[in-house]
Amino acid sequence: MKLWKKTMVLGLCLPALALSACSSGSGGGKAAGDPTAPEAPKQISNDPVTLTIYYYGGDLTDEEFQTYFVKPVGQKYPHITLNLVRNAPGTKLEDLVATGASPDLIYSPKGYMEDFFSLNIVQDLDSYVREQKMDLGRFENVTIDSLRSYAPKFKLAALPFSYNSSALFYNKDIFDKFGVAYPVDKMTWDDVIELGKRVSRKDGDVFYKAIYPSLLTQFASQLAVSYTDPKTGAPALDQDSWKKAATTFKQLYDLPENRTTKLNNFFVERDVAMYAGVTTYTFGQVKELASKGTPLNWDLVSYPNYAETRGQLMALDSLVLIMTSASKHKDQVFRVMDVVTSTDSQLALSKVGRLPALKDPKLKEEFGSSNPALQGKNVKALFLNTPPIQNMGPYDLEVARLLNSIQAKLTNGEEDVNTFLRNASEQAKLKIAEKKSTGG
Repeated sequence: MKLWKKTMVLGLCLPALALSACSSGSGGGKAAGDPTAPEAPKQISNDPVTLTIYYYGGDLTDEEFQTYFVKPVGQKYPHITLNLVRNAPGTKLEDLVATGASPDLIYSPKGYMEDFFSLNIVQDLDSYVREQKMDLGRFENVTIDSLRSYAPKFKLAALPFSYNSSALFYNKDIFDKFGVAYPVDKMTWDDVIELGKRVSRKDGDVFYKAIYPSLLTQFASQLAVSYTDPKTGAPALDQDSWKKAATTFKQLYDLPENRTTKLNNFFVERDVAMYAGVTTYTFGQVKELASKGTPLNWDLVSYPNYAETRGQLMALDSLVLIMTSASKHKDQVFRVMDVVTSTDSQLALSKVGRLPALKDPKLKEEFGSSNPALQGKNVKALFLNTPPIQNMGPYDLEVARLLNSIQAKLTNGEEDVNTFLRNASEQAKLKIAEKKSTGG
C-alpha cells in the first residue's frame, strides 16, 4: 500500500478571536476628547478577495483543507475565497517567489522556517496581534515560546495551527504471538531495548524485529540538541547530547535483524513490533488501513525517556501558519489565521486526533472522540509528557538534512558513533560554507 508522504524534521492549536468588530464601525470607538477610551478597531475591507495558501509540508489532505480552512472561513467571511497550492514540481515556493507569484499564507512544519527566512518572505505578526487584540495567552505556552525564539529578527514569525506529538506505538499481535507483555507508559530507552530483545524472534519464514525509531534528528530532539554553535555557526555535533542520542539510536538498530527496518515494516509488512514516532502521521495511517479493510491491531504508550529527560517528548514539531510579506491582503490573511485557530475550529481538529494549539482543557477531553481509529486507545499517554523547545539556527536545517541523508552509515554498522559524528561534522562544515557563499 502507498504510505502518505511523510515530512519530518522535525507539535496544540489556537484560540478564537472575535474579529467581527473589525468589519463594522459599531462599538468600541474612542469618544471625542476622551484619551482613556479604547482605540477604534481598524477598518478592514469586505471586498471579495482570493487568498492563496501554500502547503509546504506536514499532513493536510484536500478534505482536511476544506474542513479546517475553507468551510469555517467561508461561514464567517463569505467574501474570502481560499485556494490551496501544494509544494510540487512546477509550484516550488522559490520559483513562485522569483516570478512574483508568492502565496499569501504558508502552512508548514515549524522546522522549515529557515527556508522561508532565506527567501525573505516572512511577515512579522506582532502588529497584527496587537491591532486585533489577539490573546496569545490562550495558546499552549510552548507553541508561542518556540516561535518567539526567532527574536530579535521577528517578534512573532508565525502562529501555531496544531502540533505533532510523539509516542511509542506497538503491534499487539506480535506481542500476543510471543506471549510478551505490552509496553507501558513512562518507559526508558533501556526498557525498550530489553523489551525489543524479547520480541526479536523468527516464526516460520518471518523474523519479527523490535523497533523502527524514526530519524536520528527526531530521536535526538528529545535532548534538545544543537546542530551548530549559535555564535560561530560551526557544527556542534561533538556535544555529549549528540553522542548519547547516536549511541542509543545505534543500540536500537543493533537489535537482532533490526538494521534494515523501515517505516513500512510497521504499517505494511507488520513484522516490526514497535514504532517510536509522531502522532499525526500515525493516526492518518491507521485510519487509512481501517478504511481499506486491513486494520492494524495497535495501541500506544508515552514516548520513552532517558533518565535526564523524564517527562519530555520529541522536541516541539508544530504545524504553523506564516503570513508572507508579499501578500497584498495581509489584514484578510490575519482574519483567516484567526478563524482557523478559533476554539470551534480547534475543537473539530482535536476530535479527529490532531493536537490543538490551545490550552483549553476541553479540547484535550474531546481528543480523538470522533475518530473511530482512536476509540479504546491509550490516547491519554499523549498528555503525560511535554515537548522541549529546540531552537534552530540559520544553518541547522542544512545540518539536519545532511544527518538524515547519511544516517544509514550509523544504523547499518558501517561507522561507529564517534566516526559517524566526526565525518558528519566535516561534511556539515562544507554544507555551511556553501550556504554562506551563496548568501544563505
